[in-house]
Amino acid sequence: MEKWQAWAEAAELREGAGATNYWVFAISAVAGIVVWQVTTLLRNVSWAFLDSVVDNGRAVYFFAYTCCDRYLEAARNANALALPPLEYACALISLAFLIPIAVLQNYEARFGITGRLCL
Repeated sequence: MEKWQAWAEAAELREGAGATNYWVFAISAVAGIVVWQVTTLLRNVSWAFLDSVVDNGRAVYFFAYTCCDRYLEAARNANALALPPLEYACALISLAFLIPIAVLQNYEARFGITGRLCL
């Protein structure tokens, strides 16, 4: 019983003429329902935003990994290594611009309209 009295005091439940003040219960219930409805909308928006952030993070990671993998594959190619040093350096610089475009075009379905922006 002591626990209930402590909770009643914390919730400011007062007894008037021997009966519990039910208006406090009703107002608390209505306030709880309103707060739940408002925060449900906010929670749905925040979950959708978080899902979008995770999807974009995965896409950026995949894009960076694929670009680096193709760049290193092209840089270590036997034909590229046979080039003179100056031409090899120029080829690596040009690959730094060409490979991201090729990756976006090859994985256009995964990246959406971003792949078409490079055309």
